[in-house]
Amino acid sequence: MGTNKMGRGLIFWRLLRSLPLLAFFFLAIWVGAGRVPTDASALRLWAGRLYAVAGSRLAGMAGEFRRLKAVGMAASGTSTFMQPVAGKLLSTFGWRSEAGGVALFDQGIRVAALPGAPVESSTGGTVLSENPRRGEIIVAGGKGSSTDYLGLGGFAVVTGAKVVPAEILGWIGTAGRFELKVLVDGRTVDPLGPTYLGKWGN
Repeated sequence: MGTNKMGRGLIFWRLLRSLPLLAFFFLAIWVGAGRVPTDASALRLWAGRLYAVAGSRLAGMAGEFRRLKAVGMAASGTSTFMQPVAGKLLSTFGWRSEAGGVALFDQGIRVAALPGAPVESSTGGTVLSENPRRGEIIVAGGKGSSTDYLGLGGFAVVTGAKVVPAEILGWIGTAGRFELKVLVDGRTVDPLGPTYLGKWGN
């Protein structure tokens, strides 16, 4: 049984490695058949459109995978609060000391993220507000809870929209700084608490 599984895994891996070669082969056929423009400017436009379509499809597949994962977590009783963006954690919830010994209280967590990176909904709910000036989206999750996303430079949802876990809310702004706050009955709580993220992954 173990040998058969290893054999199937090896075949799958070889097929996966051969995909770029197969893609080039079919591209050559299409060029020969006149389906792909051979003029340089037209080819660049065609390639750009192909890249955009492929990227959109892959993003949609990834989002659906994350949504189904969240549904499975909910069915198993596991927390479905998901990390909204990839990046480096800069500061955590609670007190921190600034230069000169000044103590500040962070009401959320701060993250350095790649400008333009998608920001996904940590949980399902309804968009309470979107504020382009502040780069902020607030999503109500029910039972008095809401999630506040700050540092966005673009928005994919509007006030009143229903969102599911891992749905794209917007994109990180040019400053590359993101802040996440979680509120329960109007009070901020630790987004890295065991009920929520638990920990941050880059």
